[in-house]
Amino acid sequence: MSVVALVIAPSLTNTADFQKDESSEIITIEQEANIYEKVESEEVVIYTSATDFEIDKGNNTALLSNLTLSNDMFCQSGGGACDQFISNCSEPLLFEKTTSSVAVSRIDAYSYQVDGKIRVSSSNEFEATVYYNVVNDNGVTGQIAFNEMVVRFKGKK
Repeated sequence: MSVVALVIAPSLTNTADFQKDESSEIITIEQEANIYEKVESEEVVIYTSATDFEIDKGNNTALLSNLTLSNDMFCQSGGGACDQFISNCSEPLLFEKTTSSVAVSRIDAYSYQVDGKIRVSSSNEFEATVYYNVVNDNGVTGQIAFNEMVVRFKGKK
């Protein structure tokens, strides 16, 4: 019995020490997540749907040439800046590519990226980059970055 006690006792103390280390690691990860959320909340992030788009599937790629985003949007973050942008969007947002080729996306969540211009209203046009994935040949998901804003979208034909 004393041999069993000598063999089991050290493993019980090691397990207890391991659990303490694991809980402190969880607290550290939660603190890092809270910091990330605070940074994320300062960025203007808007959600909407893609109402129309054109994808050219030449050369084994999917080049997004035109994209129309609904002006029915909602803010995830950005506060007053986001609300002001949405209130000024009385028309759908129109994106047109300015390059003739598609590139591999710099954002891991998306496969492709293409540069172009987005028209927010008849008088406001901005340089923009669209990061996107083609879903089942008739759908698209992605985000468009312009003027320190991110508009995330998805839609089907």
